[in-house]
Amino acid sequence: AIGYCCSMTSSNGEWDSDGGESYVPANFDLDGMLGVPCSSDSCADMVAAPTSPWDYPLSAAEKQERVLLLFDKEASLASRQLHRRERHIADLHAQVAALHGDRACRRRERRSLRREAAFLRSENGRLHERVGELLLQLQQLQQQPSTLQGSSAQLDGRTCGIKHAALPPSRVQLSAAMSPSSGAAARPWTPRLSAPCLGRLPRSGSAPFLSEVRGS
Repeated sequence: AIGYCCSMTSSNGEWDSDGGESYVPANFDLDGMLGVPCSSDSCADMVAAPTSPWDYPLSAAEKQERVLLLFDKEASLASRQLHRRERHIADLHAQVAALHGDRACRRRERRSLRREAAFLRSENGRLHERVGELLLQLQQLQQQPSTLQGSSAQLDGRTCGIKHAALPPSRVQLSAAMSPSSGAAARPWTPRLSAPCLGRLPRSGSAPFLSEVRGS
C-alpha cells in the first residue's frame, strides 16, 4: 500500500488524478491488503469481529487518508530509527576516539616503564659490583688480625732490643731476669748483692738493725 501510494504521488507531493471522483482504482483492494490473513488466533478473532459502522464501508477519500496515515507512521518510525542509529554511531565513534587516546597513553606508559626497567637493571648491576667489592674488603680485614699480631710481636721485640741497647749492662741483666723468656715460664727474680753490701748487713738476731729499720 505504501509503495502504491508513493507511485501515485507526484514530484510536488500532490496526488495525480485525471479529474475523476476517485483517486484509487476500482481493482485496488485496500481491505484485503490491510486485513492480511494470519495464522494467529488473535488475528483471526480481529478478522472475524463485526465491523463498526464508522469502519466499513470506506470511501475512496477515507482509504486515501488511511494510506497516508500509515505512510506517515512508517516514515516517523523510520526517522526515529535513523536518528537512533546515528546517535549510536556517534557514541561508537566517541568510544573509538577514547580508546585511541587510551592506547596512546598506554604506549607512553609502556615506554616510560621500559626506560625505568633499563635504569633499574643498570643500577642493580652496579650494586652487585659494589657488594662484591665490599665482601672482598671484608675478607681482607678478617685476614689482617693474624698479620697484625705477628707484626706487633716483632715490633715489641725490636723495641725491647732498642731499650736494652740503651741501658747499662747491670740493668740489662736485671730486665732480662725480670722478663720471661719466649716459650718458658717466668721464674722469680732474686737480687744478687756484692761482697761489700753483704758485709754491711747485720747478722741474724741483731735487734739494733731491726729497730733502725723500723725507725727509718
